[in-house]
Amino acid sequence: MIRPPLEGWRWCQSGARDRWIAARQSELLPVPYIHVVFTVPHHLAHLALVNKKVFYDLLFHATAETLLEVAADPEHLGAQIGFLAVLHSCTVGVRTCCSILISIV
Repeated sequence: MIRPPLEGWRWCQSGARDRWIAARQSELLPVPYIHVVFTVPHHLAHLALVNKKVFYDLLFHATAETLLEVAADPEHLGAQIGFLAVLHSCTVGVRTCCSILISIV
């Protein structure tokens, strides 16, 4: 389900809300998919600041290997999957947050 952004959104503008949702629906691929997020625990995220290339390479490889292994297991899906993974990172105050956002088809 697609939900409009909450920040700064005016719910009284129901026509604008409906148009926003319709526009997002038209952007979706015509295939079934699921969305998965792998998040690094905050006490480890500072490692990304020390050596970004090594940290993010390990994070993407571990994520990909986990997805492929679990999907191939006949007790789970027993299939080969395709996926798109995107890095999301931010720093709020002194906390760094790192996540891999994944769409699996």
